[in-house]
Amino acid sequence: MKAHQLNLSISFGDYAHQVIHQNFYRVIDQEKSVLRDQEIESLHQMRIGMRRLRTAINVFDNAIALPKEVNNSSIGKIARSLGETRDLDVLQAALIDRYQPLLSKAEKSKFDQVIKHLHQQSAQSFRKLQKTLNGDRYQTLKQEIQDWLVHNIQSATNDTTCPTSYIGGKHTLRMRFPLYNHPHR
Repeated sequence: MKAHQLNLSISFGDYAHQVIHQNFYRVIDQEKSVLRDQEIESLHQMRIGMRRLRTAINVFDNAIALPKEVNNSSIGKIARSLGETRDLDVLQAALIDRYQPLLSKAEKSKFDQVIKHLHQQSAQSFRKLQKTLNGDRYQTLKQEIQDWLVHNIQSATNDTTCPTSYIGGKHTLRMRFPLYNHPHR
């Protein structure tokens, strides 16, 4: 992962805008591929992007004014749907690649039943994911973030006009210590 330099001459609000913009478009860039179920990596990248977007919004929540629809809960529900589908795909691939070649003929029929059931669960999870990504929550979230990015809406709190070099407190802790960003904190 490439380390990003913090430009100390921009305001904290501008920096928040840049981080949210970057992570939002990482999510959006994967959307079509995920909906077409083309490759497992796109799903993985979209999941990571959603988690990073969620963290960015948590980090900057007191420094910027985001629309009420752009919140931890909405992003979390979408991220969980991505995660469930991804986990099932990874499990299925791991079982087939790592364990199937090691099985005896007697174990293979049971294994095939497990894979069939896992495939059904994965297909059901993917249909649920498609419904989520085509649904109102995701579409509204996406539109609200796009509108906010275009209009560069920022709150009138002192943090947004203060250069990033002067920001302290929980913002600094959250940027420096990833454990501080844990959603269940």
